[in-house]
Amino acid sequence: MTSLISEVERLRQIEIDVHARAKETEEMIQQKLKENLVRQFNDALDRFQKAQRLVAQKDRDSIVRARAQRAK
Repeated sequence: MTSLISEVERLRQIEIDVHARAKETEEMIQQKLKENLVRQFNDALDRFQKAQRLVAQKDRDSIVRARAQRAK
C-alpha cells in the first residue's frame, strides 16, 4: 500500500513538473512571438519611412526642376 501511495505521489509530482514546463514553454513562445512582431513592425516602419523620405526628395527635385524651367 505504501508503494502505491508513493507511486501516486511521484506521478502527481511529475504532473506538476510537466505543467510547470509547459507553462514556461508557452511563456517563452509568447515572448519570442512578441519579439518577432516588434522586429517586424520596426522593419516595416523603417521601410515606410525610407519610402516617405524618397518621395519627399523626389517632390523637392521636381519643384526645383519646375522652377528652373520657368526661369528659362
